[in-house]
Amino acid sequence: HGSLVPAPAQPEVLICEDAQQSVAVTWPTVVHAAAYVVELFEEGSAGVKKFHRTAPDNAVEPLVELRVVGLQPGSYGACVKCIAPCGCESTPSAWSFVSTLWASAAQGPMAGCWPAALPPQAVAPPPAEPSPKFLSSTSLLSTNPGPPPPP
Repeated sequence: HGSLVPAPAQPEVLICEDAQQSVAVTWPTVVHAAAYVVELFEEGSAGVKKFHRTAPDNAVEPLVELRVVGLQPGSYGACVKCIAPCGCESTPSAWSFVSTLWASAAQGPMAGCWPAALPPQAVAPPPAEPSPKFLSSTSLLSTNPGPPPPP
């Protein structure tokens, strides 16, 4: 076959607050993919579990989702591979990780899936991007519909 099969973008792993103790792995649709393989790694285990997901029939859906249920509390990582119509597999996407902490029961009608919050000490502000040296702070860009600022 020898055709190029692009790797999917890095997935997002979401904690699902439901009675099934699950995570949802979501990633952007790859146009020419016939199916996907999601690899799920549990911290402390010896290997990965592989889950197959057919590509959505409606190619205009921006995201694909695979929900894995019945998990134990812990840390999980996931990556995604595309499967081409010819059966060739892409290289894996970058890995995403999440630590799960489920409530003892579902949260009722508010149950859903959310990204895990990082502990406050682990959150760092994004680095400040210096403005380019060729633009001054009073430069007028061509996309600005207003008059130039007073000197």
